[in-house]
Amino acid sequence: DCWLVAPALDGLQVLECWVSSKHSKPLGPLPVSAYRFSPTLRIATFGGCRLPDDDIAQGLHFPNLKHLSLESVSTSEHSLHSLIAGCPALECLMIHTIFGFRRLRINSLTLTFICVQDQLQNCKEFSQLQFEELVIQNAPCLEKLIPLYFECGLQVSVISAPRLHTLGFLTDWGDHSTKLVFGSTVIQ
Repeated sequence: DCWLVAPALDGLQVLECWVSSKHSKPLGPLPVSAYRFSPTLRIATFGGCRLPDDDIAQGLHFPNLKHLSLESVSTSEHSLHSLIAGCPALECLMIHTIFGFRRLRINSLTLTFICVQDQLQNCKEFSQLQFEELVIQNAPCLEKLIPLYFECGLQVSVISAPRLHTLGFLTDWGDHSTKLVFGSTVIQ
């Protein structure tokens, strides 16, 4: 936390901040000082951490952030929605092993690329809520949606993404297959 407040970092545009290693438990909170870059960040990766609670997340605003990666992160559904809503220029969202909620709804006028990946080794023994459903409610600029390696299964529902032209592969892990829903069409 101390080095993030250094004046030499004023105006930082790219930040990769890992709080804990990928396999550490429990995950520590993202340092509050990391948010001081919110006006200038264009690319951010947050990993091995807990995102802020709903009240703090609701007040976050990253006006220039175009690329957001979340890796090995714990958060609530509401906090994640608030974080994404606070990024009005966001074009690329990458999520790798995220937990603490079941469903993510995407409503973004700017997102063009979404990649979600999960590599939990044992779905039944994991103690936190697991990401199971991605709903693209309104994403008029979304062109690429890439779900990868969901060992616990993932349901993807696309309600409105008129520019979507690239869809990643669906996985089949026995009882945990990926399911894709386009309106009334279901692909499993």
